[in-house]
Amino acid sequence: MLYSLIARFATLFDLGRAMFAGFHMRLWEGGPAREPDVLLVATAHLERWTRARVLGAVDFAAEVISPESVTRDLVDKLREYALAGIPEYLLIDPGPGERWMRLYRLDAGGTSQEVEPDEQGRIHFETLPGFWLDPRWFQQRPLPGAEELMLEIAGDAYWDWFIAKWSRSNPVMS
Repeated sequence: MLYSLIARFATLFDLGRAMFAGFHMRLWEGGPAREPDVLLVATAHLERWTRARVLGAVDFAAEVISPESVTRDLVDKLREYALAGIPEYLLIDPGPGERWMRLYRLDAGGTSQEVEPDEQGRIHFETLPGFWLDPRWFQQRPLPGAEELMLEIAGDAYWDWFIAKWSRSNPVMS
């Protein structure tokens, strides 16, 4: 669901290109390669995108923590992503018990700082202006649909885009 929301929002507002796990990035020349669960390269940085990988830092990375990846995701990648200059890093723990979502953003000194949710508990992103997530969505079973959530996040802009796209692919219905 996270990838669907980010990809739709980035497409809607021409903010960049998103991809899911299996597509890796080389953080810096000679440095580590990582495969975030979800990544976004902003429109201004699409020259970093190749057919096989992203060369350099992405603008946003997300990882879903698993029991075997806790230290790697919470310590190693947080440090590496900050060193590479990745502006925002989202961590999601879907495990049993307390589920959580944390967004880290680089400050002016290049240190990752946890972003506090707003009064409604939503997390707002700078890499995708106007985009936000409500962590409670990810605790629901079944998960809510991406279309329903996009209407909540982007409202009429998404509705208008969706109808225009649907009309182009269904000319008889227009």
